[in-house]
Amino acid sequence: MQFAVIPFVLFYIFYTASAANTPVCTNGFTLINNKCLKLYTTPASHSAAEESCRNVGATLVTVKNENNNQAITTIVGSTASLVWMGLYCLDSDPSKCLWDDGTGSSGMYSNFASARNSHSIGFWVSTTSSSSWPFICKRPAGVQCPPNQPVVTVTPVPNQPSYCNSSLLLAPGVITSPNYPENYDNNLFCSYQLTTLGSYKILLKFDEFITESNDDIVRVYDGDSSDKPLLGTYSGNLNPFSLVSTGNTMYVTFKTDESNVAQGFFTRFLVYSGL
Repeated sequence: MQFAVIPFVLFYIFYTASAANTPVCTNGFTLINNKCLKLYTTPASHSAAEESCRNVGATLVTVKNENNNQAITTIVGSTASLVWMGLYCLDSDPSKCLWDDGTGSSGMYSNFASARNSHSIGFWVSTTSSSSWPFICKRPAGVQCPPNQPVVTVTPVPNQPSYCNSSLLLAPGVITSPNYPENYDNNLFCSYQLTTLGSYKILLKFDEFITESNDDIVRVYDGDSSDKPLLGTYSGNLNPFSLVSTGNTMYVTFKTDESNVAQGFFTRFLVYSGL
């Protein structure tokens, strides 16, 4: 289940410190509670909203306390009746609802609507991931640089490293098909070894999935190798879906044939403490 929040209007007072240390936001983001938030009013599905945020170095907004919840309503005002937030739930227990940015669950703070307040302002309601709503992106605030700084040349890095055939990957993190969001190549074999610490489990969340049906295949195993139990075999154009390991390891493979390619997959793996 994905969640959205019903906004309401309130007044928010900004306090400023010295100019040198004051957090700043750029590119249309607004500084609220020391975070940079930006409202996108064009409705989008949950996965499309996530991708839009990723493209600007952000995530869907997370809500860790009452001040965060009020900040959302401040920036939205009366613009929208619902906005996407970055929360994914496996069931109705708040401790099994995980934030998209990999910072844990909503067990410490939540504001889920009940039957009596399901349409009240400021409460969180569940909706299908294919529904289209406005959304808020969140990214860390920066600081104002002193003037006349020397120019530094930075070598660009890939937008999203795939981690195909890399070493052990510790949750939380992201894996993708090679070249994502561009098409992957033919005759590929990728493996992804995922792990987390101690007795925690892994939540594997496929946000985007488009492969050649029946021929370019993702397999997910409940353990550290292909000898372990198979959780599922996937191909084609699939809606977002999730899997949970029984232990602290997962093994994912991606194999393509000699013809036809597609965009592939974008997948997050998160630490999960549920039963």
